[in-house]
Amino acid sequence: MHMAERTSEEQRIEFYRSHLRGASYAEIAGTQEVSEECVRYWCRKQREGQGVKSQWHIPGRGALSQFDAEVLEHVKDLRQKHPRWGPISLRLHLEDEKDLKGKRLPSAASIGRWLHADPQNRRLPKPKQSPPQTLDHVHQRWEIDFKVKIQLQGGETVQLHTVTDPFSGAYIGAYLYVSEPSTSRVPLQDVQATLRACFTEWRTLPEEIQTDGETVLAVRGDLPTDFTLWLAGLGVRHRMIPAARPTVNGSVERAHRTTNEYCLCGNLQRSPKELQAYLNQARDELNRRYPSRAKGCRGKPPLRAHPELLDPQREYLPQHEEWIFDLGKVDAFLASCQVQRKVGKTGQITIRGEDERYGIGRQYARQSVEIHFDPVSREYVAYFLQTNRQLQEVKRWPARNLEAHRFLWPGDPVPIPYPQQLFFPFVVDFFPQVKR
Repeated sequence: MHMAERTSEEQRIEFYRSHLRGASYAEIAGTQEVSEECVRYWCRKQREGQGVKSQWHIPGRGALSQFDAEVLEHVKDLRQKHPRWGPISLRLHLEDEKDLKGKRLPSAASIGRWLHADPQNRRLPKPKQSPPQTLDHVHQRWEIDFKVKIQLQGGETVQLHTVTDPFSGAYIGAYLYVSEPSTSRVPLQDVQATLRACFTEWRTLPEEIQTDGETVLAVRGDLPTDFTLWLAGLGVRHRMIPAARPTVNGSVERAHRTTNEYCLCGNLQRSPKELQAYLNQARDELNRRYPSRAKGCRGKPPLRAHPELLDPQREYLPQHEEWIFDLGKVDAFLASCQVQRKVGKTGQITIRGEDERYGIGRQYARQSVEIHFDPVSREYVAYFLQTNRQLQEVKRWPARNLEAHRFLWPGDPVPIPYPQQLFFPFVVDFFPQVKR
């Protein structure tokens, strides 16, 4: 018996009418030349009030299935080479693939759905802990942070210094330095080299630099570090975040993750010099082409959203730093600090570290004195709190280790070389020569 490939809606209605008149499924199937199962199916559907419309269940073909197979292969290949790249990074680099010229490319959202289809690619949602925004223009504040003990496949260990402008979301600087495998310490010379590279590239000094409590940067007890005083001499405020509050440094923390996933992952087989060159190129892409999530960018790359980044606000040239540096500002900063010191049993105190001991006299042993800085004479002055609550001056010392050269070029005897990049849009091949 010939069986119809598809029944019409009129046939299905007739199946049910015949069945209501007393015909069996088998009789109806024989008369209409269809299977008994077909008759039973449409009779039951009408008895349950579901009608006679066909419901076609087309299996999902998966995200990106509507695009050329070669496009999907390139997405998979980019993801394999850069396992931490997200949909925006993948979409950005699809445009650079010569084999895909003229082909329709998926949007970042489509690529995101393709990634999300694999549970391993899904990130757990994080609670939003955005600090209150207190910035209103570019170069008002730069944030700097460090990633240490990055092991390259060639056996070398490097540290990554990242600097961002949180208002614009711009990647101000990202530099690698060779370090000992076991050390987490960030040398002051390297931090200065990074910031000088940023000052030079953007031709400007920011109003303030924000850091965490890194040992070489944080306040040493109750007096500022050489790093803080170096910035003070340049007219830059050093702002430190509260302890155990990395979210306050959120801009540079996110930049660390982006830099690691966008550039370092999948490229650790490169030499430090090659990796620095790749890092320079990636940073240029992030600033010029990569959509920023920073407030005020509205999804545009930082340099498109904030072209004023290229307008120096406080002109800086590296060869002029010694002229810019104002020791009077260092003295004024120290003059605002008053600290307490307990005199040792030998009549000595320390002021700015164990290498700065000053004798005050055994008669004050185990008593507390208050230390001020006199900016006129550049002396430390010790005061003793008398029983009548009045301060009595008891000793003066010429302050040591406050010469301009100490802050500008710590170490002996010559300044370390620091990275000097040409101003955007030029990127130079640079890797700092750092002592091991």
